[in-house]
Amino acid sequence: MADAKPDGHTIHLASSGALYFSTQFRKAPVDPFKDFKMICMVGRLLPAVFVHQDSHIKTAKQLVEEAQKNPGKMRFATPGRTSTWGIAALAFASRNNIKAQDVPAKGGAPARGLIIGKQVDYGVFGIHLRSGFQDQIRPLGLLFPERDPNNKDVATMKELGVNYTQVFTPMILMAPKGVSDERMGILDAACKKMTSHKAFVRLMGKAGLPAKYKSGPETLKYYKELTTTWQPIVDELKKAMKKKKKS
Repeated sequence: MADAKPDGHTIHLASSGALYFSTQFRKAPVDPFKDFKMICMVGRLLPAVFVHQDSHIKTAKQLVEEAQKNPGKMRFATPGRTSTWGIAALAFASRNNIKAQDVPAKGGAPARGLIIGKQVDYGVFGIHLRSGFQDQIRPLGLLFPERDPNNKDVATMKELGVNYTQVFTPMILMAPKGVSDERMGILDAACKKMTSHKAFVRLMGKAGLPAKYKSGPETLKYYKELTTTWQPIVDELKKAMKKKKKS
């Protein structure tokens, strides 16, 4: 994508949290800020803490309290250790002084499966993965300061008075860095029109995904600010991984 002809006809829909984190834990061939231009933000994926529907743990505060009383005994599922939700889960544990064993799966659906199969005590993955499985998994709280418009019944950790770090993934349309500013403006205008269209909002809602528009310049500023807040978490995780490797 970064090497595509910069004519504005080849664009990339990026899960930008995953894109950024993937460049932090390996030698990546691209940099989201050096190799791409931001057209606009079209939506965002938000994480939540889940338990099995039958779990005796009823609230986020109860989960934190039990985990603190039983260090190292709880197990939690994530879609991958260095995935966006994996990092959100590790940040949640760190902020609440939780010592628990992470069980990385290969994706959100497999992580959800670990909860359904009662192989873990809790899990962290996208709130949209609740859709269709409401009778099997139960969200304890959203790791975001605002409620998700498609899951308005799920309170935020902020509302619940539980510590969290805002780790999520804005869905961003990007173009190769060589695309002209004029063409970027045309694409951004089209993006704004698309995200406000009833059919787009309806389609996103059906998938459990909220439509959320930000212009190209707003998106760039927002994305950079987010990666700045994420850097301490990345550094902490790198340090822990290095320590584990040595031992």
